Amino acid sequence: MNEYQAFYEMVKKWTVSDYQTPKIKSEVIIDMLISEFIEEIISYGISHDAPPNLHLIAKEFPISRVGQDKLRHKGDSPTNGDTRQYASVDFLLTDSKDKPTTLYFVELKTTDDSFDGKQLLNMLWTCNQGTASLYHRFYDLIKYHVEQKKGKKTHRIKYKYMLEKMYKKQEQSNHHINTDGIEMLLLDGLEKWENDIDCKFVYLSLNDNKLDIEALIKKGKGELTKTQQGKSVDVDFKTLSNNYKHPTTPLISLKWMDDGFVDYLKRKDAKDKTCKHMAWLGVKEILSLLERVLLSYQKM
Repeated sequence: MNEYQAFYEMVKKWTVSDYQTPKIKSEVIIDMLISEFIEEIISYGISHDAPPNLHLIAKEFPISRVGQDKLRHKGDSPTNGDTRQYASVDFLLTDSKDKPTTLYFVELKTTDDSFDGKQLLNMLWTCNQGTASLYHRFYDLIKYHVEQKKGKKTHRIKYKYMLEKMYKKQEQSNHHINTDGIEMLLLDGLEKWENDIDCKFVYLSLNDNKLDIEALIKKGKGELTKTQQGKSVDVDFKTLSNNYKHPTTPLISLKWMDDGFVDYLKRKDAKDKTCKHMAWLGVKEILSLLERVLLSYQKM
């Protein structure tokens, strides 16, 4: 056994062990395994025949909570009744770096009971407000934590890192940036979707889960206060209807990532001169082990 195989076996062993350990979130484990492939997974899941060329903007991207006011201008700040305590999505992707037409909110789930109704309503609420409001909120968050140096120190450090990473990815460069010029950086990077563009949500699951949107919305309404319900009911159903008109399936299963997905990665490898498909085979083996663990639990 060479050193790389030994390292892989160690990762596999502890991944499976941690997956079965109480208080360790299984989504975090799978998130770590698939992050390198998330652009290809969602692209291929949307269309096997003609996958779009999706691009990852960021992980754990902040979005509105149901009931938070829409921000209409870049200079807007949250009102007294609002806060900078936002919800988030696991992955935020776009269909183009230069002229995006759609943002994709991607949520990773591992079991049927981990589908969160309130989380879905947060995504629908954000989509209904438009991507311009989403941009203004992120602008306010970065300005508050990074430029004005308010809030917790750890938040300032992490949002600065997040901004730098997004900027480097956008510019495809490795130079360190000065985050004092927040406005310039955001204009260079994210303002391409400051004007409202389409907004969709996608769920990514470990295996074949059925997604009952209406039941999930009903569950979410029950988790919200009456005031929040009064604000959200109509717009949620309207946004949901818009999502259903889109040809994209709202649920993608990692179990579906078959030999065709490997071939898709190989084609991209040939163009990018990488060996990503080889790394995926190792990840796929670990995901298969986790799936067997999950299925064994369901039989108990």
